[in-house]
Parts: sequence; structure tokens; C-alpha cells
Amino acid sequence: MKKIFFLILCLFVLFFFIPRHARALTGSIDLDGGLSRMAIGLYMEYLVDRDGGLGIDDVLALKDEAWTASTSEVPAFGYWQPVYWERFRIENKTGSDIDFNLEVAYPLIESLNLYIIEGGRRSMVETGCLKPFNTRPVDYRNFVFPLKLKARSKASYYLRFCSESAMNTYLYLWSPSAFEKYRFYETVFLGMLYAVMMVMALYNLFIFFSIRDKSYLFYILFIVSVIFFMMAMEGTAYQYLWPNSIWWGKMCVNVFVGIVNFSIVMFALYYINAWQFKGRPLYSLVIRLLYIMAALGLIHTLGTLVLDNFKLAVLSSATVTSINTSLGAVLALVSIFLYRSREAVFFLIGFALFIIGALFFALKEFAVLPPVLITTYGVQIGAVLSVVLLSFALADRINVMRKAIQAAHDKLADLNRNLEKKVEERTAELKTTMEAMESMNEELNATNEELEAINVQLLETRDQLWGEMQIAKKIQTVLLPQMPHIPGYRISVFMHPADEVGGDYYDIINAGGYHWIVIGDVSGHGVPAGLIMMMVQTSINLVISREPDISPSKLLSAINSTIYTNLRRMKEEDKYMTITVLAAIKDGMFQFSGLHQDILLYRSATGTVESVETVGMWLGVLDNLEGMNRDKSLSLNVGDAFLLYTDGITEAWREGSVKEKRTMEEDMYGYERLSDVFASLGSRQPDEIRDGILGSLKGYSCPDDVTLVVLKRVE
Repeated sequence: MKKIFFLILCLFVLFFFIPRHARALTGSIDLDGGLSRMAIGLYMEYLVDRDGGLGIDDVLALKDEAWTASTSEVPAFGYWQPVYWERFRIENKTGSDIDFNLEVAYPLIESLNLYIIEGGRRSMVETGCLKPFNTRPVDYRNFVFPLKLKARSKASYYLRFCSESAMNTYLYLWSPSAFEKYRFYETVFLGMLYAVMMVMALYNLFIFFSIRDKSYLFYILFIVSVIFFMMAMEGTAYQYLWPNSIWWGKMCVNVFVGIVNFSIVMFALYYINAWQFKGRPLYSLVIRLLYIMAALGLIHTLGTLVLDNFKLAVLSSATVTSINTSLGAVLALVSIFLYRSREAVFFLIGFALFIIGALFFALKEFAVLPPVLITTYGVQIGAVLSVVLLSFALADRINVMRKAIQAAHDKLADLNRNLEKKVEERTAELKTTMEAMESMNEELNATNEELEAINVQLLETRDQLWGEMQIAKKIQTVLLPQMPHIPGYRISVFMHPADEVGGDYYDIINAGGYHWIVIGDVSGHGVPAGLIMMMVQTSINLVISREPDISPSKLLSAINSTIYTNLRRMKEEDKYMTITVLAAIKDGMFQFSGLHQDILLYRSATGTVESVETVGMWLGVLDNLEGMNRDKSLSLNVGDAFLLYTDGITEAWREGSVKEKRTMEEDMYGYERLSDVFASLGSRQPDEIRDGILGSLKGYSCPDDVTLVVLKRVE
């Protein structure tokens, strides 16, 4: 399964993220009646005009060696050079004229000149986003040139690109009918996309007017700025909104980048309600960073408008977005893991969807990734998913607030009812007090006699309960193995309950030639815990006696249903038992299952202690544990030992420590101390190891049951 997943991941990366280069074809492009849509990058040659001083006559005079053949179907050159020339040839070998469209599928090229050389005739079409939109040959967001090639003729086409924006020269040939069909469907798709975004903005605007929550106001600003940013990047804003505003059409992309950065940070500030964490660790730093991030967005927006420097604006856009993206993700993670913020989880996921989509788009702009679906529409897809998810998140917060208000209202109603009931009860008591006072003297004598009788009964009950507790303790002690033995090993055990009857459990079971070791801990202690422990002990022994070769995981599943049912009959649904069972296989091998304290494993060869994690599910929590416990294994060499224990040891507190001032590092016995003590004693015999560990507990108070099992391989 892992190999299949890895193969799919590799194919995904190759398809979406790796630029698909191929061998340059160059030569002429043959047109025929079957043309629909064709990427012509592999038939194109390009030339870098570093100082921008070449004219068409200069270009025509150059030798072929000056040109470089493209090796990509959709060539892109990023932001590195301001002027490029491209050329290609088309031949019509048919007997009829062919109409076709040439599309340059990137709307932010500032200056774009097309030169057509056909049969000694020369013509030129000039366009670009620095010219009014109505000067374009075709009313479309990208640059489209309607062309015709006569029957049995050839033509050469030269394109001059000049831009401070990304130099992405995606060239496609279209049949007129296929282009119109594509333009129709694309218009519908983009219209639906913008409609969804606007509906979400209007929906949240209505909610803002209803509840006056500022997070909705910044969320609406975020949605609207994202819409305008996408339209500006796609060229639809220049087509429909400001077709004659050339300067604004060029600079607006960077302006909207700043507004998006500002609005998303302010939305996070109010949505997560960062002020609720006042007094928590890092609070001041988090607040300051959020305000700095918002200020960076505003400064970038104002700087773009005032300085009027496109290259500086592009650099600023990339810098501000990178800083805010990195810090935003870090602060969201801080809110999740440090403050346990539910809102931060929603924000991080929605924020990540938008940023991932924008990252794909940016990598395409810088010519790192090819213009495939995920890179071309990455911003749109990420924005829609982010907007929808964050809208759900806002709705979820309203739902949480509504439930909290309802709970408060119900609690207040209960308090009112209780108060009324108390007033009625006190009134009734006052009415009967006077009557009771009159008869009190008569009852005093009788009461004294009753008290004497009750005192005698209490003494008898105390003696009876004490006897029952001693019997329960004796039963529990008798059930534990007195002389635990497994061939080839030495074993030492210890158990001391916190009360007269405890909930800790260990057992060494020898049945049918198989040997088992069990350790467990029932939640709580006292008589209920001891009773549950005895039920588990009985169930385990019964199952093993019937099926001594059962696997540890199946053993736990088999006894869990009985324990689960009995706990509910006893009205002890909150009780459960941590447990680990180990089966001695052979040659030092053990198979184990069940969730309890990690097993400490002493290696005699190195004198070090390893920790073996236990996994699974506790007994009594669920009615069916099938598939939740799995079998693991460990091995002991001669001289190796392992330690099983309960949390009564690791959670012991230093005597004399004040509860309100305790620290785990200084005052708790802890796992690390137990591991160090075991490492220092591991070379000794099990009884010495046991006594050494118990000796290290002197000076510590153990509020819970204490149990340990030491097993050492001797042959």
C-alpha cells in the first residue's frame, strides 16, 4: 500500500509541478482544417533583447544562430529580462484559406507587437495592457490576434514582448469556433466563481449588520480584495471595470495584494479574539506581531500608490506576503497548541488553502512551474475553498456562542427555580418552627435514648465493615501469585494498595505450557477498584485456561466485553482499566498488547535502559476492542531485564512539598528518576532491583497503589 501511495505521489508531482520540457521541434507549423487548440511553444524560437533597442529590421537581419529554440510547450521567462522577441512560421498546405486565432495567454504584458511577414508583405499589430482596452483586436482578457493564411502559402510571425511584469509567453493557435466555445465556458466559469465570492461577501455583510462583530467586517474586506486581485491578475478587471485606466490597471494588482494582507491579518486578530489570551505566555509578542503584519499590508498599499515604481511594488508584494504568510502560520500554531484555540484551527486550514493556491500561481509567474490547472487557477481555487471554510468557521463560532448563551440562560432559569423553591421551603420551615419548639423539650429525652442506641449500632457496624474490609483484602492478596515462576527467568514482584483494597493488578499465569505476565491499574482505588481488579483477574485466568495459546490482543478483546457489561451493571461507567499482557514465547521473545505504562527494558550489554511504548485501548471504555489493540514484541538476551510498574510510583510526591507550589521536575518522583534507578540496579538480581526501587521511594508520598514486576533472563 505504501509503494502504491508513493507511486501516485510521484505521478502527481510530475504532472502538476515539474515543467514539461521536450525536444524543440521548430520548423513550420502545418495548418489544416482539423485545428482546434494548439500550444506552439515547441515550434517557437526566442531572442533576449537586453537593452530593448532592437527593431523589426534589426531582428530580421540577425542570423539563425542568434535565436534559441524553445524546449517547452508553454515557455515562461519570469521577471528577469524586460524585452523578448519570439518567432515562428506557419504553412497552409491546403487548397483553401484558413482563419485562425493567435492567443498570448497572459494578460499583464505591457507592450506586445505582432509582425507578420507573408510573401514579401509586412504588417504589424500593436497592443498591450498599457493601451486602452478598446484598441485590442479581440474583446478578450488575454491578447488574441485574428489571422488568416491564404491557400498554399507560408508566413513568418515575430512577437516583441516588453513588460516589467512576469514575462510569460504562453502561445496558442485556435480555430475561431473552438476559441469562441472556450471563451463562453470560461466566462461562465469565472462568472460563477465571482458570484460565489460575492454571495459570500453579501451574506457575511448581512451578518455583520446583525451582530456588529468586527471580524465579519475585515472578512468582507478580505473577500472583496481577493475578488479584485483575481480579476486584476486574470485581466477581467481591465476588460470590464477600468478598460481606459492604464496606470491603475498596471498597479492595482500590487495594491490589492497589500489590502489582502491587511484584511486577513485583521480578520485573524478579531476572529481568534486574541485579547482573550491576555496574561498567557507570549501574549504581548503575538499581539505586536499581528499589528506589525497588518501595518506591513497598509504600508505596502500606500507605498505602491505613492512611489509609482512597479518593480519595487512587485518586490514589496513578495516580501510582505512571505513575511505575513510565515508569521501567520506560526501565530496560528501558537494559538492552537499554546492557547488551545478552536478558532485558530479553522483559520489555519482556511489560510493554508489560500496560501497554497497563491503559491502555485506565484511559482507559475516566476516560471518555476508550468501553466497547468492547479497553477493557472490556484489562486481562484484556494480563495474559494478558503472563503467557504472561513464562512463555516464564522458560522461555527456563532453556533458556539448561541449554545453558550442558551446554557447560561438555562442555568439562570434553574437558579431562579431553585431560589423560589428555597424561599417556599424556608417559609414553611418558619411556620413549623414555633410548633416544633413546643414539642422539642419532650423529644429531647427520647432523642438521648435514640442516640445511645444509634451509637451502639454504629460501633457494631464499624466492627462489621472492618471485618469485611479485611476479608476483601485477604481475598485480593490470595488471588495474586505467591511464587511466580517462568523457566529461564527470575521474577520479583511487589504490590501495596493505597487503601485497604486497591485497584492495581499483576499476575504470572502458567497454563498449558504457556507463560503469561499481566499488569494493570483500575482508575481510582478502594473497594470498587479492587472488585473490578478481581473480575479482570478471574476473566483472564478463565480465558487462558481454555485457550492458552491465544494472542495478547485477542485475550484483551475477549475479556473486555465482560468487564464493559459488568461496569454498567455496577453503575461504575466512569471506571476503566489500563492493562498490558505479555506472553513468553521462546528464546527471550515476548509478545505483548494493551495500553499501560511504557515498559522499561534493561540491556546488560550496554548498561542502558530502553523504553518500549505500549499501545491500544483501556478495558471497559468501549464495548468492542476489535482492531484497536495490536500485538507487538520485544526480546531479552541473557542478563537483560524488564520492569513493569503502575503510576503509583511515578506520580509519588516529595514529602513536605506544598500542593499549590509543587513542580513536576522538582517534587514528582517521575519517569526519568525511575529509569535512572533501574539503570543503576539492572545488573543485580530481581529482588535487589525491587528493593532498590522501593528504597528510592523513601521520602516520597504515594497517594495511589504501588505495584511493580521485575523479570530477568538468566538462561
